Amino acid sequence: MADIKSSLKITGLTDTGKERDHNEDNYAHLPHVSTHQWKHDQGVYEAGNDDYGTIMIVADGMGGANAGEVASWLAIDRAKKFLTENPVKNTERHTIHQYLKSLILASHQAITEHAKQNPQTHGMGTTIVVGWIIGNTLFYAWVGDSRAYIYNPRSGLRQINKDHSLVQQLVDQNKITKEQAFYHPDSNIITQSLGDTGKKPAVESDETTLQKDDRVLLCSDGLNGMLTDDQIQKIIADTNEINTCARELLLQANNQGGHDNITIILADFITDTPYKASPWKKYNFLRKTANFFSKKENRFLAVIGILVVLIGFLLWQGNFFTSEQSDKQHISPVQDTANNKPQNTPTNNDSIIKNAEENNATITAPREEDTNTRDSASDNNSSDTSGAENTRYEDVSKATADTLLAIIKQMEQNTDSFVPEFPDTTVNNLKDFLKAQERKQAELCEKVKAVYREIEKSNNPSAKDFRVCNKIKFTNNLFFS
Repeated sequence: MADIKSSLKITGLTDTGKERDHNEDNYAHLPHVSTHQWKHDQGVYEAGNDDYGTIMIVADGMGGANAGEVASWLAIDRAKKFLTENPVKNTERHTIHQYLKSLILASHQAITEHAKQNPQTHGMGTTIVVGWIIGNTLFYAWVGDSRAYIYNPRSGLRQINKDHSLVQQLVDQNKITKEQAFYHPDSNIITQSLGDTGKKPAVESDETTLQKDDRVLLCSDGLNGMLTDDQIQKIIADTNEINTCARELLLQANNQGGHDNITIILADFITDTPYKASPWKKYNFLRKTANFFSKKENRFLAVIGILVVLIGFLLWQGNFFTSEQSDKQHISPVQDTANNKPQNTPTNNDSIIKNAEENNATITAPREEDTNTRDSASDNNSSDTSGAENTRYEDVSKATADTLLAIIKQMEQNTDSFVPEFPDTTVNNLKDFLKAQERKQAELCEKVKAVYREIEKSNNPSAKDFRVCNKIKFTNNLFFS
């Protein structure tokens, strides 16, 4: 049941126009749904104040000699019977949306069945737009290009549904503007209708919250095809009485040519009670999502999109784990985070030094701990003679420099076999590093050679030679840490 009861005034009218010889439009409104007393005349009726609200229907028949007026009449008649045969049990929003769609599809079936039984009416069809006001919420559903508008003195006129028409598709594709669509020569071509035996209509539905002083307009394209939205807005704004407004809209549409039948339903939302926003509004996203997936082509596109995302994710996961395993293979030696020292892991340095020794029998590769011991002894034994210091530094410098030069020679001969292990704080794999950074490799070799040249220039170690030896130690650590 609706918690809020609306207070409405409602009227409707239809006219053949100036060019047609018969009227293929139909309309009906039910001021109080619970009474099942439909109205088809031009009277003004009090509406609302009903737990099940107020219903309005406009249908614009097509088919000319093939009985367009029969199609629109069948649509209205079947909708009435549907309400009688399927009484409304609750007014939950999802129930109303489904009810409206079922009602319109029942009208479609009635038209197609009639055409089968009466071949002379084959090809007839109709548009339809249905509005259902419950409390302060307007539910509406449609097929074709019959329109639903809301006018408010503060916000103006706005169309709340979207035409199922060729020109609307062009507007959606940004090929023409809405203003150009009004004058387009194919503005009368619709893409959906009731009674089409080759295509079941995809009924659309929506809802909006009504505000005080809102005026709801349902109409056939005989009105909005003759008057622009700005012209319709001006007429509504200038006319207070609902029945006067309906007649003025009809008059001006005929004054502009009256090329088609004209049908209008107006409903004024005149309640004096301030209304809060409908609690159904927060579910609009879910409803629109359901409407989107109700179309077969949209479901197909959604499945394709999900598959693309899933395949992309699986490919990314595969690359991620492959890259992670490759990185683990390249990391060596593993740092002991507790002691901040390299763990004793196998490396390729022994084979490198062995190959270097074959090229230079005088090479002796000093171990880092021996070098550190010597340096420590040098620092702690300041009473050693300068000759002993010279011998110690010369041994370290000469052996380290020769080792590095032998390594450089091997690098130049066969780069692929040179895969020393770098600490993970520098580069994980020198082989990859050398291939990707050839210029940096050359610069590194030149620095090592420059260090060696500095050593060769000095016969006796001095303070300068001591810094040279430190450079050798740094370079040595770079390769062998």
